[in-house]
Amino acid sequence: MEIDELRREVDRADNEIISLLSRRMDIVKAIAIIKKSNKAPIFDKKREIELLNRVKEEAKGKKLSEDFISKLYELILEHSRREQEK
Repeated sequence: MEIDELRREVDRADNEIISLLSRRMDIVKAIAIIKKSNKAPIFDKKREIELLNRVKEEAKGKKLSEDFISKLYELILEHSRREQEK
């Protein structure tokens, strides 16, 4: 493969990532509605720990850095909490 073709592949992968993040945020907003109607707290430490452990295991299985995935998901979770607080 030539570099331009590989870059197009990266661009397609980036577009997929953005689409999935958008879908995730739509789900997060739906969860926020349920939490608010049930007067449940936005932050669920147990759930976040479980999620981080799960994605790190998934990353390990795909030979990705657990540290990278952990930092990425901490950012995603922080943004998700902010969205739910709106």
